[in-house]
Amino acid sequence: MYDAVVVGGGPAGLSAAQQLARACATTLVLDAGVPRNARAQHVNGYAGLDRVPLPVFRERLRDDLTRYPEVELAEAWVDRVNRQDEGGFTVWAGDRSWQARRVLLATGVVDVLPDLPDVDAYWGTSVVQCPFCHGWEARTRPAAVVIGDDVLLAEMLRFHGRWATSLVALAAPGWEPTSTAREVLGAAGVSLHEAPVVALHGHDGVLQELEFADGSTADVGTVYVHNEQRPTDLVRVLGLDLTFGAYVAVRKDYAVPDPTLPLFVTSVPGIYAAGDATSTAQAAQLAAFEGALAARRMVLDHAFTDPGR
Repeated sequence: MYDAVVVGGGPAGLSAAQQLARACATTLVLDAGVPRNARAQHVNGYAGLDRVPLPVFRERLRDDLTRYPEVELAEAWVDRVNRQDEGGFTVWAGDRSWQARRVLLATGVVDVLPDLPDVDAYWGTSVVQCPFCHGWEARTRPAAVVIGDDVLLAEMLRFHGRWATSLVALAAPGWEPTSTAREVLGAAGVSLHEAPVVALHGHDGVLQELEFADGSTADVGTVYVHNEQRPTDLVRVLGLDLTFGAYVAVRKDYAVPDPTLPLFVTSVPGIYAAGDATSTAQAAQLAAFEGALAARRMVLDHAFTDPGR
């Protein structure tokens, strides 16, 4: 019986494992070896490890755990978690299983790629979600941003424009820009392309040009999208409460003392969640922070409910 099983070996999961180990909690990290950000070339904006190649970044985090005998790591794709009648949980990966007093889900989310031709060749390099993660590297090139909302239009242009030499706007499917929206775009000097994108032109994941169905083109090095995200299969199987239909519902406001709303606990007591699986605010350093907080909460909950250990 482990004190904790952590499902997911990204920044949230490994940061949590380190905190658990330092609290002398026996911990097993189960990782499928398929990181959500596998297409990214580097991990950007992580203090002390900025611009480190992704495989090196993951290896350094894992190496930090080797000094702690309380931690084990194993490769496994967890497909279900069952509560035991006598307390705790059984964590299953196919026909293998492990027992845990508490479980932390650090599984991330599933990205639904945007409907752009040949997008897989540019996903994570030139077609991206997060300017905070990728914008600095793209700042010397023109960019495109997908627009589908009149209300936030001006704010989106100001926001994305700080990471580009110039902007073009791509009309999201179903968006009918109002005359006011067109005026805002015109005043900002941003051209609007309402025709669908029919081709992405570039080389080795580096985008250079967009081609549209009306025959026009735009010199673009980066496309910022707001693609759909879905919960992982494990989250669906567990039937956890979600926010916006995709993110595991947990309380994160650690500044508000409210014992009736424990931190990072899901709708199933004893199962916790942290990192990208719980929010649209997604970044490696944020995930590591949340993993550490969730681990501390698990230790405190264990101490309060099992005072003999």
